[in-house]
Amino acid sequence: MFVFDANYTFEWPVKVHFPGGEVKEFTGIFRAPDDEKEIFEKVTGEDTPAMLDAARALLLSGGPTAVTLSAVAADIGVTHAMLDAARARLARYLVGWRGIEVQGGGELPYSDAARDNLLRQRPIRMAVDMAMFEALVGVREKN
Repeated sequence: MFVFDANYTFEWPVKVHFPGGEVKEFTGIFRAPDDEKEIFEKVTGEDTPAMLDAARALLLSGGPTAVTLSAVAADIGVTHAMLDAARARLARYLVGWRGIEVQGGGELPYSDAARDNLLRQRPIRMAVDMAMFEALVGVREKN
């Protein structure tokens, strides 16, 4: 008999490609999204007004000089907002791991703070995103 579990978690390999060609792997433990559409979320729609407000505030505060709002919107503040949104989306689903060691030996225990630190590093964030996509959509990266 099939038993539905709304809090289903699964394990999936996460392959981190570091600059210089080094590849390291760990096992991510993910919470399945309530709706598969959630994995495709990006910074658009309702996030755009907040990002434009931040860009306006930056311009009015004497931040980077720009002639148009669209030039300010391309500023680093908007990039930060987009990265924060991507990290927050992944943080909802990455709920654990196996196979991450700390310098000096021993396994890195899962915590929200440790997860957030990992997701701040681009190669790790991109690898977690790809692993979740592969697992839920069924598309795997070619070796």
